[in-house]
Amino acid sequence: MYEFIHNTNVYSKPPLVEDSDRLLILIPGNPGLVEYYVTYLNRIQQRVPSFEILALAHTGFNFKEQVLDKTGEELPLGFYDLEFQIQQKVKILKEKIEKRNSNVNLYFLSHSMGSFVLQRVVKRLLDDKISEKINIKVLGLAFPTIIDIAHSDSGQKLTSLSRVLPIVSIASILSRISSYLPETIRKYAISTFLTKPKMNTKEAAESFENSVDATAKLVSSSGAVRQALELAKQEMECITRDIDTNDWFFKTLPEKYGIKMWSFFGTKDHWVKNEARDFLMRRYYDPPGSNVLFQMADLSHGFCVSESVEFSEVTANALLELDPTLKPTNQ
Repeated sequence: MYEFIHNTNVYSKPPLVEDSDRLLILIPGNPGLVEYYVTYLNRIQQRVPSFEILALAHTGFNFKEQVLDKTGEELPLGFYDLEFQIQQKVKILKEKIEKRNSNVNLYFLSHSMGSFVLQRVVKRLLDDKISEKINIKVLGLAFPTIIDIAHSDSGQKLTSLSRVLPIVSIASILSRISSYLPETIRKYAISTFLTKPKMNTKEAAESFENSVDATAKLVSSSGAVRQALELAKQEMECITRDIDTNDWFFKTLPEKYGIKMWSFFGTKDHWVKNEARDFLMRRYYDPPGSNVLFQMADLSHGFCVSESVEFSEVTANALLELDPTLKPTNQ
């Protein structure tokens, strides 16, 4: 189900078995819409029914809070930066955990820039007294943009575009054009633009339809478009090469806390430059440790649109490999 907590959209789903103490948490990429990931998460839960699901959107994509001026045109909401996104997720997670009567095992998944947010969320949870009630089992990073994002192909294009055209203007133009189109035509145009699923299954079609619906809402809101673009611009400035944080994350956490790590990279990723990917793999996976699993395959950075079914299998298999205590449905 969907609920709004502290101005943030949250998708949650109870475990499929009773008396479970395993919470699977997703931090999305940008744009931070959890609707893109529903099929992906549901399929993982089908493989591991003991998972309770909790997906935390990024704040600023709440379409129910659109504000209109006297002419009926939407006014942009305030910008919620990276630090705010980190704080909100820590706040929501602490409240969720504090309400529990017993300790909980946490499994994190993150996508793209969500991995940058995840690293800092985990640090703050471990430094807080709430750490007494949690046991972090696995940290999963899908197509992580945690270093040098501005050097990627898309990062360079975004940086060049923002220098030429102000972000507020881009958001206003895009939402104005979208507002003139009937919803059916808007969704049709979006469906032709987005990458189609490779699999011809009901779940793949469902995932794609969710993505079309979410994207249609996004482009119709100048505030949401501005939030996505402003956040992306800040990513270019902030996600550079923080060696200290990455060393702590990939080395200290597995060694000191026994936390298992999973990082998945695409062979071709327009948001992750090959040099950045290779640097991370050399520094943290050569030689591989028993608590660290790095994988790479020809899958898309935007898997949540076109490859949710395929990547849910990859993710579930990785989680099961890293934590043998998880019991899959096929056993």
